Amino acid sequence: MGVGWHLGWDWVADGVGLVPGYSPFQTERVGPPLWAGQGLAIEGGLLIILLLAVTLAASLLVFHRTGIDWSAKLTPQGDPLAA
Repeated sequence: MGVGWHLGWDWVADGVGLVPGYSPFQTERVGPPLWAGQGLAIEGGLLIILLLAVTLAASLLVFHRTGIDWSAKLTPQGDPLAA
């Protein structure tokens, strides 16, 4: 899962121009290094870390409100077992 996440992250970051020098667009990162990251690693900036944390919290809230049980056992076909 971690490799897939990183591959997807790199693909999207390159495609939308988040990585200077590695996209079809001319981009330039500006701002304090603490918030924007340094070099090619925007993951080190507090802004992207905050954005990922908010997205994770919102996703967990939606899953909680819709009743998704993360600990549910699955059938061999991948369907949740009845409680």
